[in-house]
Amino acid sequence: MRSSAVPHLNFSRAKAGRELQWEPLVDMQEGVRRYIAWYKAQPAA
Repeated sequence: MRSSAVPHLNFSRAKAGRELQWEPLVDMQEGVRRYIAWYKAQPAA
């Protein structure tokens, strides 16, 4: 059983930069660290 209709997601930071003039403000490790901190700070459902 798959959780998605597509076998994988294909995200290209270079393509996003070219087509959307987008550049990340933090690297992946820092982004994950911030997400975990935010998630832990959310009230329990």
